[in-house]
Amino acid sequence: MRKYCKEKKIKFVYGKGKRKTKEQRDYEQLKEWKEKLESYKKHLEIMGDYRNSYSKTDHDATFMRMKEDHMKNGQLKPAYNIQLASASGFIIGENISHHPSDMYTLKPFLKDLLEKNPNKLNKIVADAGYESEENYVFLAENKLTSYIKPSNYEKSKTRKYKKEQEFKKSLKYDERQDKYISQEGKEFIRCNDRYRKRKSGYITTTKVYRCFDWNKEGQKTKGIYIAETFQKYREESLKNIKSDQGIEERINRSIQAEGAFSKIKSGLNYNRFHHRGKENIKSEICLISIALNLNKLTSKIENKNLEIIKYKAA
Repeated sequence: MRKYCKEKKIKFVYGKGKRKTKEQRDYEQLKEWKEKLESYKKHLEIMGDYRNSYSKTDHDATFMRMKEDHMKNGQLKPAYNIQLASASGFIIGENISHHPSDMYTLKPFLKDLLEKNPNKLNKIVADAGYESEENYVFLAENKLTSYIKPSNYEKSKTRKYKKEQEFKKSLKYDERQDKYISQEGKEFIRCNDRYRKRKSGYITTTKVYRCFDWNKEGQKTKGIYIAETFQKYREESLKNIKSDQGIEERINRSIQAEGAFSKIKSGLNYNRFHHRGKENIKSEICLISIALNLNKLTSKIENKNLEIIKYKAA
């Protein structure tokens, strides 16, 4: 555009009282758009994958909502998502992520743990924030028993949810025609499949079946959604956490893993990192873990109690 203006001998003017030509206005607008695109590109390169923000004072940190929200206004602060793995009362691994969702931190954390502790891990106990089809599949591939609390655990206790589940179980599946038939003879035809690509690149598939002559409960049509892989692993994990062993595993996770965070934040009053950059933060949390482990070991030696800690359900 600049070259075009030079060839046409269009004079650029600036200042109050000067009238710009259409060509000058177009050039300045294109220049502004170009600068913005370059700025956006730079921001995206700094952020990388999986997140939508970063701190100007620490590019590795991401803005997250803090539990310690003193202003009660949902304020965002630059932070890191920290995970700790515990066993027998000791911290056996740390993971530092700039992704605010726990869902995307489990696989990289477990890969690191499996490399450092080959053939020593056989089960994973985690809260609902870690549940996803991708994580379930990863656990199954690595022969790790899942004790992940389903994200709909509380919802599953409601009457409405139970009623819907009973309805799904009452449906008869016709494998040849790939359809479901209700007890009243209503047919649910497979209409399409929904594909969802996660930020990690993993793709989930949900089959959509719909009945077009439902005419019940004020509905002309009714749909059911089947995510076979996810539902299969979710049911297995739910069965595991409801077992006697599962109840004990959840108690121990709550006491040991959450207890470690409580010790750091409340016991040591360690609410803020003193360094910047992911590698520095990793070193910092590793030193804290070593200190907690030494403190735990010293206490056990002094009390002459070197047995493996395993809390039992009351």
